[in-house]
Amino acid sequence: MDSKGGLPVELFPLNPDKVSPVPDQATFISHYEYNIGDRIERLEAKDIIHDMFTDPANPYWGMSPLQVAAMIVDTDVEAIKWNKVTMQNRAITEGVFAFKHDLTGAQYKEAKEHVREQYSAKGCGPWVLGNEVEYIPMSLSPTEMDFIESRKMTREDICSIFQVPLPMVGIYDKATLSNIETARKIFWLDGIISYLKNVLDTLNKSLAKEFGDNVEIKADTSIVKALQENLNEKVDAAYKFKQMGWSLEEINERLDLGFSKSKG
Repeated sequence: MDSKGGLPVELFPLNPDKVSPVPDQATFISHYEYNIGDRIERLEAKDIIHDMFTDPANPYWGMSPLQVAAMIVDTDVEAIKWNKVTMQNRAITEGVFAFKHDLTGAQYKEAKEHVREQYSAKGCGPWVLGNEVEYIPMSLSPTEMDFIESRKMTREDICSIFQVPLPMVGIYDKATLSNIETARKIFWLDGIISYLKNVLDTLNKSLAKEFGDNVEIKADTSIVKALQENLNEKVDAAYKFKQMGWSLEEINERLDLGFSKSKG
């Protein structure tokens, strides 16, 4: 939303599922179309701040990490469904009963009916058919499929795509107090801060310049506990730079300490 002076005074997040960029050979993007139920509203490209991940196949629209991880997520969902069905079937694997001798029509019908009755019964006791019969499984059991390890692998893949260390989602298989603290720091530095820089780059390119050439949008992470150790390291480095003759402004810019220029 613009003020009377033409400067933005408010930003509105738009549902990306309802927004479509319209390509243009001359200006790259002519405008955006916003689907509002029964009508499509035209939004000028200059009024849109479009922050996105890169999609090599489509320069006009990005590809989210979830889209990259779609098959892995689907695999995990299907694994959960399969396990649920297996539990509902009392973990009985699909298979056939193979009799060592040929059966008459009546014997075959009786055996088939006997299996049906016991399979549909609510009890969990063993099936009884008689002698000289072998049960041949036609599907794998959860143990044979290594179900638990398979789910561990997919959850690790999902976390890695989103740059989230396992302890940050409550998985403490190999966690200690020391590596949990390290994981929290990695989560901020490689995950949140990385995404935050992308957002800030977009805002500075699309929004900050409207308020002047010297205006820059920055994030204040000084209160983030996981980054305090990192700040201490920067302070030590700043002290050494100062001893070497660097100015405070140069040190601030080099280490990204976040001080205003008036501090110098």
